Amino acid sequence: MNNTVQAYTLLNRHQTQDVRKIYNAKIIACSSASGGVGLSTLIGLLAIIHEESKQQCVLVDLDIQSGGLDVLLGLEHERGLRIGDVRAPLGKIDDLALNAELIQWRNHKVLAHNIWHQETPQWWEVKTILEALQKHNDLIFIDSSRNVKRLQKCGVAIHAHIVAVEPTVLGMSRAKAHCIAIAQHYTQYEHNKIPSILLVVMRTRHATKRVQYVTTQDVQAYVEYPVAGVIEYDAQLYKRMDMGLSIQKISRKNKKALLSLKRLIVTGNAQLNRAKHSKK
Repeated sequence: MNNTVQAYTLLNRHQTQDVRKIYNAKIIACSSASGGVGLSTLIGLLAIIHEESKQQCVLVDLDIQSGGLDVLLGLEHERGLRIGDVRAPLGKIDDLALNAELIQWRNHKVLAHNIWHQETPQWWEVKTILEALQKHNDLIFIDSSRNVKRLQKCGVAIHAHIVAVEPTVLGMSRAKAHCIAIAQHYTQYEHNKIPSILLVVMRTRHATKRVQYVTTQDVQAYVEYPVAGVIEYDAQLYKRMDMGLSIQKISRKNKKALLSLKRLIVTGNAQLNRAKHSKK
């Protein structure tokens, strides 16, 4: 069967299924100022922490340059749609069929991007895909890596924007420039509102004499956005991810931070961020 999703011939066998409750999933954009910070790992952890409240999440890979979210989660050989398979030339798509054909991971769905075999999706295709997925899920986590323009151009409502930060002097500098660019890009398009921007400090390595971490307070003061949590180094976790064995569980030392971040995602921190930007 052709994997390409066409707006007018999309997997007719799903059209006879009962349509489940219409949701309005919150879209959580996730990005970082540079690669190797642990952004994809963070997105996987966030999906797992939402399993306790039985929330259905979709992980969308918009890291067009690098991709590989399915590889990190051990799903590269699983059958299912990749984002390059989806076509919506008329801006319409069968949302129920799209959701049914995604790769299954734990209790969630994954829409990965295969950079080796697929074309880059156009912004209107991304918009159509996200709006379709919103109807059948509770949360959509988007791995946009360093390039957030494609997502912001879509004009879909972003509930929160999480920025993964490496807690070093260089990492802080990059994160500050990245956050400034994010705010500018959102205001560039009239249909966008600046969402709540939250920092997550990622300790992806042990602190050593060569790796000197700055404090969370330093990160927050310099980047000028709230730090929503700190993900501590977990040797077993990163070993599994590097081997493409996916995430097995959340370590005890990171569960509290992820639960706190989950609460912020649900309630939002928009007032703090919007007040800050309205004064500028």
